[in-house]
Amino acid sequence: MLWFYALPVWAVELVATACAVGLCAMIGFAYLFGTENRRMQLLMTAIVAALLTAILVLIAEFDRPFSGSISVSDRIWRTFIDLRIPEIR
Repeated sequence: MLWFYALPVWAVELVATACAVGLCAMIGFAYLFGTENRRMQLLMTAIVAALLTAILVLIAEFDRPFSGSISVSDRIWRTFIDLRIPEIR
């Protein structure tokens, strides 16, 4: 996702806006599947909203692999760079 950080600010905001609009459209679409039982319809819509939120949280967590609650060490990568490519440092 390094290409994402090279984009201008307006493009990043456009992608974020498109994700938010898509999220709202999917939740609204799930709400339109009317059932006779209103409680079941609201439960179905809440489940869709929770799943979409979980997907966005996972994307945010996996976007930065060396920090956050889900992380890996960069020790192996730094050792590789030190051994194989010393002129980069």
